[in-house]
Amino acid sequence: MCAMDRSQIMVYSQSEIINHLEDLLSISSSQSFVRDAQGELIYLSPPFERTVLNGNELNIWFSSIPVNVRVDLFNAELNSLSGMGPFVFKNVKSIGCLLTILIECISVNNVKFVRWVFFLESTNFLSLGDEYFRASVEIDDIFCMRKKVDLDFWKVFNLYAYGFTISKICGSTKLTEDKVKKLIRKIKTDCFVSDRDCLGLLVLNTFNYCQLAFNIIKILSGKC
Repeated sequence: MCAMDRSQIMVYSQSEIINHLEDLLSISSSQSFVRDAQGELIYLSPPFERTVLNGNELNIWFSSIPVNVRVDLFNAELNSLSGMGPFVFKNVKSIGCLLTILIECISVNNVKFVRWVFFLESTNFLSLGDEYFRASVEIDDIFCMRKKVDLDFWKVFNLYAYGFTISKICGSTKLTEDKVKKLIRKIKTDCFVSDRDCLGLLVLNTFNYCQLAFNIIKILSGKC
């Protein structure tokens, strides 16, 4: 076997890390991007490019965010690398949209990355009073397993809320695509949400994100 020089090894290693990162987090299914500890862009998801950037360059898009908010966002990124967080910023105004932004540190093969996840805020949904309260209680009960639900439903609920694609949910749960889609429809009905963004906002607003991450680890490690 031919020996690889240092530059080839570095490219190979980074490529392997990126592939492992995408497999683990299914980041392509959410509006997100990932940066390394040096601030270099590692991954930019197609939904983020399509929905949030909407044809704009990333640096131009960032410049549209008020300076004080940008400073807070980048400070959160630095703090997350030090073990703090996750951090949530609401009502962030950018080009043509209002966002909730989640910033968290993730570690893959002992290499640290920062994941930025973006949720489009829906004022119509967030003002639904009784429905919002009922959905929040429903989510809290499901996460903490106070409500008795089918294990397949619980797994799909967590994986879908975190941002996994349908194909990766199928692979992680061994369920058929039709079964996963049926469970996702039930999730939307039970929680009064129309899409993943609404569900994500509810998860953040009910302070269940840490529990969500814990549940994901249990599911992926086969401990449930």
